[in-house]
Amino acid sequence: MKHLKTFESFSINEEEGIRKFFTGHDSSEDRDKAMMDFHKALEEAEAEVAKDPKNYVFNKESLEKKAKEDNYKGGIRIQRGGRDPRMYVVYDKGVTGFETLAGSAAKARSVA
Repeated sequence: MKHLKTFESFSINEEEGIRKFFTGHDSSEDRDKAMMDFHKALEEAEAEVAKDPKNYVFNKESLEKKAKEDNYKGGIRIQRGGRDPRMYVVYDKGVTGFETLAGSAAKARSVA
Protein backbone atom coordinates (compact mmCIF):
# COMPACT_ATOMS: atom_id res chain seq x y z
CA MET A 1 0.00 0.00 0.00
CA LYS A 2 2.87 2.39 0.63
CA HIS A 3 3.80 2.36 -3.11
CA LEU A 4 0.42 3.57 -4.33
CA LYS A 5 0.33 7.02 -5.92
CA THR A 6 -2.44 9.50 -5.49
CA PHE A 7 -3.90 11.17 -8.54
CA GLU A 8 -2.35 14.50 -7.55
CA SER A 9 1.17 13.05 -7.41
CA PHE A 10 0.89 11.21 -10.73
CA SER A 11 2.74 12.68 -13.69
CA ILE A 12 2.65 11.24 -17.19
CA ASN A 13 6.29 12.28 -17.62
CA GLU A 14 7.31 9.92 -14.84
CA GLU A 15 6.06 6.90 -16.71
CA GLU A 16 8.91 5.22 -18.56
CA GLY A 17 8.22 4.21 -22.11
CA ILE A 18 5.27 6.53 -22.72
CA ARG A 19 7.37 8.76 -24.99
CA LYS A 20 8.70 5.74 -26.85
CA PHE A 21 5.14 4.47 -27.29
CA PHE A 22 4.19 7.62 -29.20
CA THR A 23 7.45 8.70 -30.90
CA GLY A 24 9.46 5.50 -31.24
CA HIS A 25 12.35 6.90 -29.15
CA ASP A 26 12.83 7.20 -25.38
CA SER A 27 14.61 10.56 -25.60
CA SER A 28 16.16 12.99 -28.03
CA GLU A 29 19.53 11.32 -27.36
CA ASP A 30 18.00 7.98 -28.36
CA ARG A 31 16.70 9.55 -31.58
CA ASP A 32 20.12 11.08 -32.29
CA LYS A 33 21.73 7.66 -31.76
CA ALA A 34 19.24 6.09 -34.18
CA MET A 35 20.05 8.83 -36.71
CA MET A 36 23.79 8.19 -36.35
CA ASP A 37 23.24 4.42 -36.71
CA PHE A 38 21.19 5.05 -39.86
CA HIS A 39 23.91 7.22 -41.40
CA LYS A 40 26.55 4.61 -40.53
CA ALA A 41 24.47 1.89 -42.23
CA LEU A 42 23.95 4.21 -45.20
CA GLU A 43 27.71 4.74 -45.53
CA GLU A 44 28.30 0.97 -45.36
CA ALA A 45 25.68 0.40 -48.07
CA GLU A 46 27.23 3.15 -50.18
CA ALA A 47 30.65 1.50 -49.87
CA GLU A 48 29.14 -1.84 -50.93
CA VAL A 49 27.46 -0.20 -53.94
CA ALA A 50 30.71 1.54 -54.92
CA LYS A 51 32.37 -1.86 -55.44
CA ASP A 52 29.97 -2.75 -58.29
CA PRO A 53 27.60 0.16 -59.03
CA LYS A 54 25.98 -1.33 -62.14
CA ASN A 55 24.51 -4.22 -60.14
CA TYR A 56 22.86 -2.01 -57.50
CA VAL A 57 19.99 0.47 -57.39
CA PHE A 58 20.88 3.07 -54.76
CA ASN A 59 19.20 6.45 -54.27
CA LYS A 60 20.82 8.06 -51.24
CA GLU A 61 18.62 11.18 -51.21
CA SER A 62 15.44 9.12 -51.27
CA LEU A 63 16.66 6.89 -48.43
CA GLU A 64 17.61 9.91 -46.30
CA LYS A 65 14.24 11.56 -46.97
CA LYS A 66 12.29 8.41 -46.02
CA ALA A 67 14.34 7.96 -42.83
CA LYS A 68 13.83 11.58 -41.78
CA GLU A 69 10.08 11.36 -42.40
CA ASP A 70 10.00 8.14 -40.34
CA ASN A 71 11.99 9.78 -37.50
CA TYR A 72 14.79 7.20 -37.98
CA LYS A 73 12.74 4.33 -36.53
CA GLY A 74 13.42 1.92 -39.39
CA GLY A 75 16.53 0.63 -41.09
CA ILE A 76 18.25 -0.09 -44.38
CA ARG A 77 18.37 -3.44 -46.10
CA ILE A 78 19.68 -4.74 -49.42
CA GLN A 79 17.45 -7.07 -51.39
CA ARG A 80 17.49 -8.72 -54.78
CA GLY A 81 14.99 -7.45 -57.31
CA GLY A 82 12.21 -9.81 -58.48
CA ARG A 83 12.92 -10.40 -62.15
CA ASP A 84 15.70 -7.85 -62.13
CA PRO A 85 19.08 -9.36 -61.19
CA ARG A 86 20.20 -6.09 -59.58
CA MET A 87 20.28 -5.50 -55.84
CA TYR A 88 18.14 -2.74 -54.31
CA VAL A 89 18.99 -0.69 -51.23
CA VAL A 90 15.65 -0.01 -49.50
CA TYR A 91 14.47 1.62 -46.29
CA ASP A 92 12.18 -0.38 -44.01
CA LYS A 93 9.79 1.84 -42.10
CA GLY A 94 9.65 1.38 -38.33
CA VAL A 95 6.50 1.63 -36.25
CA THR A 96 5.71 2.95 -32.80
CA GLY A 97 3.62 1.17 -30.22
CA PHE A 98 0.80 3.62 -30.91
CA GLU A 99 0.85 2.84 -34.65
CA THR A 100 0.78 -0.87 -33.89
CA LEU A 101 -2.16 -0.43 -31.55
CA ALA A 102 -4.02 1.79 -34.02
CA GLY A 103 -3.40 -0.71 -36.82
CA SER A 104 -4.77 -3.54 -34.70
CA ALA A 105 -7.87 -1.52 -33.91
CA ALA A 106 -8.42 -0.70 -37.57
CA LYS A 107 -8.16 -4.38 -38.51
CA ALA A 108 -10.60 -5.36 -35.76
CA ARG A 109 -13.08 -2.73 -36.93
CA SER A 110 -12.91 -3.77 -40.58
CA VAL A 111 -13.72 -7.38 -39.63
CA ALA A 112 -16.82 -6.45 -37.65
